[in-house]
Formats: sequence, structure tokens, C-alpha cells
Amino acid sequence: FDAMGRDSASVRLGVVRLTDALELVAIDRGDARAIRGATPHGTQPAVLGVTASFLLTLLFWGYADGAGSRAVLGAWLAAGGVDIPFALHFDALAAPMTLMVTGVATLIHLYAVGYMHEEEDYARFFGLLNLFVFAMLAIVLADNLLVLFLGWEGVGLCSYGLIGFWYHKLDNARAGTKAFLVTRVGDVFLAAALL
Repeated sequence: FDAMGRDSASVRLGVVRLTDALELVAIDRGDARAIRGATPHGTQPAVLGVTASFLLTLLFWGYADGAGSRAVLGAWLAAGGVDIPFALHFDALAAPMTLMVTGVATLIHLYAVGYMHEEEDYARFFGLLNLFVFAMLAIVLADNLLVLFLGWEGVGLCSYGLIGFWYHKLDNARAGTKAFLVTRVGDVFLAAALL
């Protein structure tokens, strides 16, 4: 049995060979569905989405050359003489950090498909995990401090949800609350720095 009280067979399902991506789909469609009665496409969008972001980072690596590339997605604030865009910046610093975030997140997703297959709230876990990846990418790719702050808040929220995922156990709920409060202290200082 592992630390969460699962038998070793369920832990072994979490070990997925990276050289055989089809094994991941087989676990998702077969054993996990039979055990928890889930739909066959339960985790495929989550895993494929983060894997695609890793591959896109490799594909667009050339756009990081020189001053990098900037994508303006909209206006964060446009009032009077103040114009703060909601923009992402992909440069020589952001490229390896994006590759690291998406690469590690892909490995975590691959492992979690098997490890979490017996959980009742499977969708909530992968939703929080993907939102965490999104928030990390917002921090890494932020073009200005307001976008970075948005990513920081997202990481704090997802940390609270993931740390306290098994909230039925009091210790886990307390750990999630502690993580939430600690990140709020960081928020105060980051907000003060932004002003």
C-alpha cells in the first residue's frame, strides 16, 4: 500500500511508458472506465491539450529569437491616457521556461491518468491540474505585471484546490487552507510591488 492507502496494482497503473503513448489511451478507455464507470474520453482532452502545448512550444521555438514575439490578446485597461494590453511575450527566456512547464505538466498528466483512476472526482482533479498549467504559462509568458499577477492568483487558487483535493480528510483540508493563506500573504506583497 502507498501513502494514500492504495494497493500497489493501482499505483502501477500510474506508470506509463513515454515511448508508447497508445498505452495511455488504453488505460483511459479500458481499465479506468470499468473501475469507475466513467466516459471513455474522461482524460483525453486534458492530457492531449497539455501534450499539444508542449509540442507547440517546440514548433514555435524559432519565434523566440532576437527580441521575441508578442501577441496582444486584448485591452486589459484602456482609460484616458492609460493603455495596458493583455499580451503574451515569447522570447529567449520564456521559451525554455514554457518548454519546462509544459514538459513537466505532460509527465504529471501521464502519471495521474493511472494514479487517480479510482477517484470519484476525476474531472475536478484534471480541471484543476489544467488550470494550474494555464496559470503557470500566464506567469511565464506575461508581457506585463498585471498578466503576471493574474497567473499568480491562478496558481494560488489551483494550489489550494489540488493540495486540499481529498478534503474529506481533515488534515488535507487544513493543508489546503494553509496553502491558500500563505499565498494570500504573497499576494499582498506582490500587489504592493505592482503599485
